[in-house]
Amino acid sequence: MKKCTLHLAVGALVFLATSQTLSAAPCGSGTLAQIVNTTCSIGNLSFTFSNFNSFVDHTDLNNNYVRSSIDPSSILFQSVVNGNSQGIALTPNWSDAPSSNQWFYSGHGINFYYTVTALNGTGIIGQSDQIVGSIGNASDTGSISSFDQQNYYLDPWCCGFAAYTSVNYTNNLGSYNEPYLAVSYSDFGVGPQFASDPTNPGWHALNSFAYTTQTATLQSETFLYYTQSATPEPSTAVLTLTGLAGAVAMFRRRLSL
Repeated sequence: MKKCTLHLAVGALVFLATSQTLSAAPCGSGTLAQIVNTTCSIGNLSFTFSNFNSFVDHTDLNNNYVRSSIDPSSILFQSVVNGNSQGIALTPNWSDAPSSNQWFYSGHGINFYYTVTALNGTGIIGQSDQIVGSIGNASDTGSISSFDQQNYYLDPWCCGFAAYTSVNYTNNLGSYNEPYLAVSYSDFGVGPQFASDPTNPGWHALNSFAYTTQTATLQSETFLYYTQSATPEPSTAVLTLTGLAGAVAMFRRRLSL
């Protein structure tokens, strides 16, 4: 049996400049349920979370499909502050093993919207993201994945960034494993950034699935932002990243005024 230990990262890296001095109540630690539809702070950052959605589903051997929701209180949440990095650790501990339940397919997924703002005269200078999980064998298709999109406002027609990375095994095609992403904005000639667009929240999602005798486990995700003391620049700088982990894309569409 082939055992693959997988580490995966995804980042969506765009912010709109203007630093804030006010701070929300600390996010603390507990479960994801306590931060949904709230604004709270971690270190020098303020996060606003909204619109939590979820599913857990399976298809049995007679092709009967069953779907239900995931209670956000079942997913552990932890505020992380380590030096100049701060962010969020999520622990879903999902396991998809269809054949053990005499199913053809099983899957899990959550998504939520959020924005991030730098506090206390700091700017965001980089980001990292890591997902830890496993694809258990080489028998059939299985996947764990993360998607993150963060929007920002430059003009009525612009802009958003989307990033997608997955770890999977597909029968006859083999495995895909992208372990980790850490980016410093200065490597791309970009100074500190101060906020994503509060009128157009970004979107974050986690998913896992497996077919037949495959197994897929999504243990945890940690996504961090790096900050330093900074003076807001007179105009917004745009960061475009390509060729790192997965696919990072910039797209233009009309945003809400």
